[in-house]
Amino acid sequence: MKKINIFTSALAAIAIIIIPSITNAQDKCAFSRDLEVGSIGEDVRCLQKHLNTKGFTIAITGVGSPGFETNMFGEKTREALTKWQSSKSVTSGKGYFGPLSRSLYDTEAAGIVATPISNTTTTTTVTPVTNTPVVNNSVSSTEKKTIAALRSAKEAIEDAEDTIDDSDDETAVKEDAEETLKKAEDKLLDALYAFIDSDYDEAMTLAERALKYAEDSTEDLSGGDEDDAKDAIADAKSALSDAREQIAEADDDGDDVDEAQDFYDDAKEKYDEARESFDDEEYDDAIESAEEAEDLAEEAIDAL
Repeated sequence: MKKINIFTSALAAIAIIIIPSITNAQDKCAFSRDLEVGSIGEDVRCLQKHLNTKGFTIAITGVGSPGFETNMFGEKTREALTKWQSSKSVTSGKGYFGPLSRSLYDTEAAGIVATPISNTTTTTTVTPVTNTPVVNNSVSSTEKKTIAALRSAKEAIEDAEDTIDDSDDETAVKEDAEETLKKAEDKLLDALYAFIDSDYDEAMTLAERALKYAEDSTEDLSGGDEDDAKDAIADAKSALSDAREQIAEADDDGDDVDEAQDFYDDAKEKYDEARESFDDEEYDDAIESAEEAEDLAEEAIDAL
């Protein structure tokens, strides 16, 4: 099989994976460890959401922006955390989310503003929060639809890759299928770049084209020829019926039908295999077994 552009496919897959499921409300984070550059986990994502909500945005658009937080603590997270800590009068350990910062988060999440006296004491002066403006970080319906289109295209490409890999067809048809699938991968990659640039209409259009290319890529593979498999099975069934009738007539006439019966039994076994392959949507195998069944049924008649 011709090698599909694995780099493009992998890049597309990674880009989709970093798009999290979308929620409009942020739950209170439960931190059980300190966080710093290099930390990975859902607690990092929760911290990013909190920082974005409070106006200390990780990024304006793309990865890390409101609605698209990730589970990786990088330099942008450190920079946003440092700004948040400065607003809380934290004077040391900036960019490191340790016990003091976790305590400050707890008070902030509880609806109070805490101002530390120093970094070595837990004494705080608290003031109730009133009329605090809420940042609306909900993702638009257009973005949601675009993300859904990107995921659909990615899944269609993965399904097409599996179908092509499983196909026994080594003709130009399979090569055409691989070329069409490559177009699907390229379109998906273009769609992801458009999405990162917040050009959602273009991303949607490109994702839909990627989906269409993925579906078209396997359309002409012989492995999907259901009608031919049906015809082959019907021919085998008819041949088995003729053989069975002639064997019965010969047996009634007192002729030796042992050899013919052996051929018939083999034919019936192949016919059953053809039906099973058809049910499993393995149409090439179904056709092959059905044709063997038909040949064996004819040999059964010839043996009379």
